[in-house]
Amino acid sequence: MTALSASQAIMPAIDRTRKFLFDRFRWLTFLKLSLVAALTEGVSIRLRYTVGHAAHAAPAASASTPADFFSHWLWLIGLLFVLGLPIAVFALYLVTRLRFAFFYCLTRNSSEIRPGWALYAQQSMRLFEVSLAIWAVFALLAGSVLYPLFNHYLALRAQSGPNGFNDFAAALSFVFSSFFTFLFLYAIIWFADTILHDFLVPHMALENLSVVQAWEQFLSRATSEPSVFTTYLGERFILPIIGFMALSIVAAILGAILSALVAVPLASMEAVVRAGSLGGAILAALVLLPLAILAVAVAIFVSICLGGPLATWIRNFALIFYGGRYQALGDLLNPAETKPFQPPPPPVEAGPTPPPAEADEPAPPAAI
Repeated sequence: MTALSASQAIMPAIDRTRKFLFDRFRWLTFLKLSLVAALTEGVSIRLRYTVGHAAHAAPAASASTPADFFSHWLWLIGLLFVLGLPIAVFALYLVTRLRFAFFYCLTRNSSEIRPGWALYAQQSMRLFEVSLAIWAVFALLAGSVLYPLFNHYLALRAQSGPNGFNDFAAALSFVFSSFFTFLFLYAIIWFADTILHDFLVPHMALENLSVVQAWEQFLSRATSEPSVFTTYLGERFILPIIGFMALSIVAAILGAILSALVAVPLASMEAVVRAGSLGGAILAALVLLPLAILAVAVAIFVSICLGGPLATWIRNFALIFYGGRYQALGDLLNPAETKPFQPPPPPVEAGPTPPPAEADEPAPPAAI
């Protein structure tokens, strides 16, 4: 497969995504593959819509210190940690398995998730263990960085007046420091996840390598073309953001249309509820509950339909870029280049048949 730069891989990735998702289009297959792609890439296009206009004034914030905050909410933090940690670990395991399964789908042009799920069970477990260790280290780093920032925020809030922060310079400094801190933390986890997903998964899947061996294979290629891989990482970071922003505009338009459609029945139900009759309240509940379920279902449906193709393009973009530098992957993506067609040689014209060679006369016997 021809080695392409990051910019050259954009259009082939779009074409490959179109063929994968929309050739022989079927809704159930499309939704299944789009959902898996969105989960593995972490792409979520939110559909926002307005279901009411009532506003409630927020209570005035009271000054507190970090010690006061943790003493009051320590039980809730502990409960969320105990309940959320197993869910987060399971979600990481599920996403890791699905990444290998979706890799199988894209490289084999298959719509079946189960073969890749079963084929790469050992490889996905190796990557899951390493990913879990990376996230644990990242959590410690994030905690050590964010706690002083949180302490700074509570100190500013304790000094603020009824109209907001009194010290504008200190508040502006806090905003900038918070922005760059979160950007720094996001860049770290994004870089680690991108290296694992874009470059190590292909080696682990196709050669059954360990994470360390896959890292060595990737590093040897990256060091041979440092500028090319640096450019790829830059475009890999920026292009999905541009696509996400464009699709968010589409989602905002659809959300406005949905809000307009539900505004009339919601206003009618609100008038019924304000009338105060028990029968009206029950009727409103019977109408609003299916409407709320339908609105959530539509939001999920639109998110999958918009986020799935973007996530599939991201994965094809990574595969096409790296496929030109990793032969085993390139052969799967473009098998036509593996064994190019060679026409048979032209037939040799038959000439005159040579006369048969005369047999050699036997040598006379040696004299005794």
